[in-house]
Amino acid sequence: MPRELHVDVQNRLCLPAAGEFDAIDFRAVVASDGSNEFRLSRSTFKISLDGQLDQTHITATQNGALCFEVTIGQGIISVRLPQDDGSISYCAHIGRAADLRLVHDCGIVEIFLDGGAICGTRRNYTNVSPDSLAILSNASISVGERSDGGLGVLERQAPFVDHFGLKAG
Repeated sequence: MPRELHVDVQNRLCLPAAGEFDAIDFRAVVASDGSNEFRLSRSTFKISLDGQLDQTHITATQNGALCFEVTIGQGIISVRLPQDDGSISYCAHIGRAADLRLVHDCGIVEIFLDGGAICGTRRNYTNVSPDSLAILSNASISVGERSDGGLGVLERQAPFVDHFGLKAG
């Protein structure tokens, strides 16, 4: 996913998703029966959480099998995938971050916190097309899927010009 490097007003180096990502048309996915469970059509999706992130738990599954799990508690975010055997812990201190953006695309999980001040990517090799998503959080929750049902957030309508003036396909 293309990203934009900048320094924010707090003088932190940030790397959020590039503005082109916001131009992709995502349709809102509504939780089933007022619950915190969302049915997905297996296309690219994004999650936005704003507010109190502590005690957040996100689980995506495909036919009931784990695709990924994100947990936030006591100022730490942890990401778990099916292939994780416990020998490495994928976690980071997030301080008082109050926003999370997660994008899932063909097994790639991109996470941006605190306006991109904290970000990371994990690649899943099994169960790469989630059909169900459960989110437990005190934050406000928004889930969207690509409206065209497509995959690939890197697809572009026009060539992308980066900050160095180089064209990329």
